[in-house]
Amino acid sequence: MKRLCFILIALCMVSCASYIQVATLNSDTVQLSDKGEFYYENEVARIDYYFNVKENGLFSFSIKNLTAEDIYVDMAKSYFINNGIAADYYGRSTTVTVGGSRSSSYSISTSYSNYPNKIETSGIASSYTVSGSVSETKTSASYVGIPCESARVFTGFMISDTRYTEKGFVEYPYQGDTEVREFNKDESPLVIINRITLIVGGEEIVIENKMYATKYVNAVDNINAYYQTYSDYMGNNQFYILYKDEYEYNYN
Repeated sequence: MKRLCFILIALCMVSCASYIQVATLNSDTVQLSDKGEFYYENEVARIDYYFNVKENGLFSFSIKNLTAEDIYVDMAKSYFINNGIAADYYGRSTTVTVGGSRSSSYSISTSYSNYPNKIETSGIASSYTVSGSVSETKTSASYVGIPCESARVFTGFMISDTRYTEKGFVEYPYQGDTEVREFNKDESPLVIINRITLIVGGEEIVIENKMYATKYVNAVDNINAYYQTYSDYMGNNQFYILYKDEYEYNYN
């Protein structure tokens, strides 16, 4: 009888649990550094991506001017493309942050082993701040300038509020377990392209960063018991979706 009660209590705890799905993105052009930075760089600019700053994958990236002159982003020729659906940056309400310096904080964690549902990120947690920055949300102009030795941060699109599902992919794993699905770039269910047109010295330079999901992980959401924020739990190339057991809501 006691054993039966214990099983029922355990089942109740699982059924009432909150869950998290974490998606990992990779790319042939965007690099993941040993410090956890997910970035692209050429002789003109560096683009850093931050997918882990908000639920459902707020598409956030910074562009740093590496030249000795001002450069411009042609917003009318710059696009966010999500699984083949394109949206331009021009005319949208977009948060743009400008700052004279960029500072990143990184920590190589040795305590992740205490958390059974840790998503693998090579033991790296990272965050991003712009020192002395000013942010504003407004309808984007045709051109956005980036002074030399400065950076701008762009946010505005959500990647997905819908979880990846497939037959046999367990949605509600037990406490301490993780359910994993992995893909190569050709079979990935999520492909994101960030196409940026820069104007440098009167000439157009087009940068196209293609990123694709290579892993989805479902787990019980106990992150707040071990980390202060979700971004402490995952890398810059990962985003998350929170969800509840649907059966719980059907009975309430």
